[in-house]
Amino acid sequence: MHALCQAAFVMRSNEYAQWAGDLANTAFKRFVRKSGSGKPIGVYWKMSTDLSRPLVPAMGLHDALDGFVTFREVQHAIVKVSGDAGANGLGEASKVLFALCENGQWATDDPLGIGGLLFDACRLCQLVGQRNGRELRLLEHVMQGSGDGLMIMLKTGYLKRPVEHRLAFRELGLAIGLRAVPIIARASQNERKAFGSRPALLRLIELLLAYERLSDEIIDLWLPYADDPDKSWSAHQDINEVMLATAIAPSTFLSIDERIR
Repeated sequence: MHALCQAAFVMRSNEYAQWAGDLANTAFKRFVRKSGSGKPIGVYWKMSTDLSRPLVPAMGLHDALDGFVTFREVQHAIVKVSGDAGANGLGEASKVLFALCENGQWATDDPLGIGGLLFDACRLCQLVGQRNGRELRLLEHVMQGSGDGLMIMLKTGYLKRPVEHRLAFRELGLAIGLRAVPIIARASQNERKAFGSRPALLRLIELLLAYERLSDEIIDLWLPYADDPDKSWSAHQDINEVMLATAIAPSTFLSIDERIR
């Protein structure tokens, strides 16, 4: 859905945004788990390829959050590209996903998970003019989870382990997320009225900015393996290469609209 939204802006075509909306509607219908009374109570982590049955019924730690932020991005893209403020039909689905993630606990010591949280925060903070108090509160909680998770991960000495005991794509996911922190900081400066009412959020942004340099350290560590791969790199070569390329040039991936400069 994120890729389709980006394609819509790059190709100047509403068709891609509409495809993202169609995919979102189908995903919502098939992945959302309901109680016997029909109330949404979660999101299936994995479905069969034909979407007929859940393969993993549990909900991942960040699934509802990823869904909510992505649906908001799709709404934004459809409206922006089509110029029709009433063009998207994901309002109710977004409300359901927001309710599922509103009181979530986000902290994780998984580098890929931390990077994903920062990616979600980056997209959420870019929805200029569509922000409200509840979403700002969610953004603050996501940033808190990112900061807490990063501190826990660093205390474990994860990034000091021998390379053969680590996975490049997971760490490169963190590098991508850390690349998003300056974008979040710029959004806080551009929207001072909204962000100024949440001083804790501003402090979290400053805290995470101090660790942005880790992204360069992670990239510098793994870059030589792209030219001279060992068994560990080769075992996950496709995703490692995609994550490395994105970490090196993240601007399009971290955008929800025109490319961030």
